Amino acid sequence: MSPLPIQNILSELNQQQRLAVEHGEEPLLIVAGAGTGKTATLAHRVAYRIATGTDPGRILLLTFTRRAAAEMLRREESILRRLEAETRAQAAGGDGGAAGSAASAPTLRSAGKVWGGTFHATATRLLRLHGRSIGLDPSFTILDRGDAEDLMGVLRSDLGLAKSDRRFPLKGTCMDIYSRCVNARETVEEAVETHFPWCKDEVDDLRTLFAAYVDRKGEQSVLDYDDLLLFWHGLLTDRRAARSIRGRFDCVLVDEYQDTNVLQAEILEMLCPGGKNLTVVGDDAQAIYSFRAATVRNILDFPLHFPGTTVVTLEQNYRSTQPIDTPRTSGPGGSMAASPNWSAARTRTSRPSSSSSASSSTGRQACLYAVRRCFSGLPIIVWRSSSSSPAATSPSTSMGACVSSRPRTSRTCWPSCGSPRTRET
Repeated sequence: MSPLPIQNILSELNQQQRLAVEHGEEPLLIVAGAGTGKTATLAHRVAYRIATGTDPGRILLLTFTRRAAAEMLRREESILRRLEAETRAQAAGGDGGAAGSAASAPTLRSAGKVWGGTFHATATRLLRLHGRSIGLDPSFTILDRGDAEDLMGVLRSDLGLAKSDRRFPLKGTCMDIYSRCVNARETVEEAVETHFPWCKDEVDDLRTLFAAYVDRKGEQSVLDYDDLLLFWHGLLTDRRAARSIRGRFDCVLVDEYQDTNVLQAEILEMLCPGGKNLTVVGDDAQAIYSFRAATVRNILDFPLHFPGTTVVTLEQNYRSTQPIDTPRTSGPGGSMAASPNWSAARTRTSRPSSSSSASSSTGRQACLYAVRRCFSGLPIIVWRSSSSSPAATSPSTSMGACVSSRPRTSRTCWPSCGSPRTRET
C-alpha cells in the first residue's frame, strides 16, 4: 500500500516541526525564533487536525494581524488542496486504502470554515453570537481608537480638566492609561506609578474621567477595542455562555504568544481549562514591545500555568546563514530551551491562575453589564435592562457571573461602552 498522503506532506517537515504538528490534546508550547518555520508548522498543524477528523469549524486560530491570519489560512488551504489531490490520485491509481478515504478527503470548502482572525475580531464575532447571555445587544457598534480618544477629549473638557492653567494629560495619554488598566488588569494607581509617573498627581481626576468615559459609553451602547476583550472575558465568566463558547472549539491555536497581555492570557485559560487542545507559538526573545500591555511573562510562565505542557523548540533556521544562526541556537547541548533566552533560566514569578468555573448566574436577566467604575475604590455599576440609569451596589453582591474568581478581582476593570461618534462594523 502506498504511504498515506498526509504522511507524504508531513515528510516535508523537520523532526521538531513534525512533533509539534502531530502532538495530541495536551497543552503545547512551540518556541520558534525568526526563520524557523513557525508559520508552516502552525498551518500544517491545522491541516493535520482537519485531515485526521477535526471539524474545521471547531478550530480557532488566533493571530495579531488580519494579514497574518489570512496568510496562515492560505497556507493551510494549500496543504489541504495538495492532500485532496494526492488522495484522489491514489484512489484513481487503484490504491484500496486511498480509495476508501477519497470520498472523505478534506476540501477547500471545509478549510474555509476555520475560525481564523485577531483576538479582537474573534471577540466581536462571539459577542454578536452570545452577547445576550450578559445582556449585550448583538447590534452594538465599535469605537475605533480615534473616536475613543475624541470621546475622552470631550469628557476631559466637560470636566474642566483641559484648562490652560494646568498640565493634565492629553486625550491620547489618558486613553493609554485607561487601556493599560484594562489589558494589564491594573488599578489607575498601579498603571500611573509604573508606566506614567509624570501623571502621579492626576490619579483622582483620571479616575473621575474614566468613570465618565465608562458611563458615556453605556449611554450610547457601544464598545471600544479594549471592551471587546473585556466582554469576551465576561462571557467566559458566565456559566451558561462559557459552556456554549467552549463547546464551539475542539482546538485553539495562538500565534505570537509573547505579545499577549494579561487579559488575553486569562481568556485563554478560561477558554481551554487545563490547557487541553491549546497550542501557542512564540519566542520570548522577540518580545521587544508592549503594545496593549503585552507581557513576556505569559510565554515564560506558560508551563507553570498549564502543568503537563509539552515544549517543542524549532531550532533549524531556514532564513539566516550559519554565522548568524549559530549564536541564536547555541547553548548547552545546542538547545534553545537551555539558552538564557528561554524561561528555564529566568526568574519565575507566579501570576495567579484564573478559575474556569463561573459563579452563580442568578440575576443574569437583570444584569446588562457589571463594570467597576474608575478601576479602584468606587462602587460597582449594574446596568439593568429595565432602566436606562445605573444602580450602584457593593462588589460582594453584584459582580456575580461577570467577574472571575482570580485573587485580583478587587482590581478587575469592567468598562462599559458609548460615544456619540460611532460606526457600524
